[in-house]
Amino acid sequence: MSSVSKPNEQADGLMAVVDQAIAACGGGLRATIRAQIVANNFLESETHALKRAACAHDSRRFHPPLDASTGARISDGYLRDRGNCLVV
Repeated sequence: MSSVSKPNEQADGLMAVVDQAIAACGGGLRATIRAQIVANNFLESETHALKRAACAHDSRRFHPPLDASTGARISDGYLRDRGNCLVV
């Protein structure tokens, strides 16, 4: 498979999904866009809820000691930021 055909296949797949979404909304573009916005808002709220749950979970488990100079938790030399909570 050449590198030229792969983007074309991806574009064709995307167009097929777009056509399915439009068909599911009775062919109306406004209804399709509205449905996509509602779905996106739902997924964003789910993401925020999962981040809150992850932060709550992280606060209950053991954390490595803090670095005296930076105040950051020590964990193999790196820290990851996940939303509003710091994950070690």
